[in-house]
Amino acid sequence: MKLTKRSMTIIALLPLFILSGCNSGPTTTPANDSNAAVAGSDTTSAAPTTAPDNGPSGEDLRAYFEAIASGDPQEMLDAAELAAPGSNAAAYATYYSAVSQAFRDSGVPSENENLKEVDGGFALCPEYESEDNPCTEFTNLQHKGDRLADFETQGKKLKGRISLGDGTAQPLGEIVEAELIASYKSVANDLIIVFDASSNSAGAILSATYVAPDGRQANSSLYYGPLELDEGSFGTFAFYFEGAEFGGDVTLEAYSGDGYDSASAKFSTN
Repeated sequence: MKLTKRSMTIIALLPLFILSGCNSGPTTTPANDSNAAVAGSDTTSAAPTTAPDNGPSGEDLRAYFEAIASGDPQEMLDAAELAAPGSNAAAYATYYSAVSQAFRDSGVPSENENLKEVDGGFALCPEYESEDNPCTEFTNLQHKGDRLADFETQGKKLKGRISLGDGTAQPLGEIVEAELIASYKSVANDLIIVFDASSNSAGAILSATYVAPDGRQANSSLYYGPLELDEGSFGTFAFYFEGAEFGGDVTLEAYSGDGYDSASAKFSTN
């Protein structure tokens, strides 16, 4: 076959057409700053980004969600560094790391979930997926600069459903010191509030009471974490409040091992 100048040009450009038509995986759109900033974060101290607003690479997006799927609290916490500072995406990684640590501290084995690409994002799927144990989809991925900033879980925005503590520990008498790590309203309608606590008393026990913005009070319906803390030890606790409205106050109560001493402290989830 005789190759003309025109046919040689078409052949030379063909790889570019093929590459441009390839699916490079989920992509992101620019985030709205007011929606992507998480409650409780100090966004004023975060260094401004100088990167072009082109969004994270496909590799960085996958690395973030692979860490979330790993079942390892430290890998999940590292994923927060892949997200924009002070963003919902960073807060979600922090929350997920903390609640996974609470599972471990209560003796529940970590579950490594399977990561799949879906239209517009990713899905984390349990090993034994079922109608009662479905995949969790992360879609509508949004970025700030070159980092992931926000997304939706099961089609619901994170704004108004997640917040971080202020990073300070409060004493509960002389029994324990506790720090609020994160609060999250799940798509299953549970409000989950996670604390780190260190004990100054042998056999310290924790419980929690929540008061919603409308005044409705509830005891935790479920919790994960150590049954009790030995003197000098520490652990992570996750308290679940079924159907509770986000944005209220939680009172953490501590009891000494001998039962003669108790103390409490109040934390805001908003």
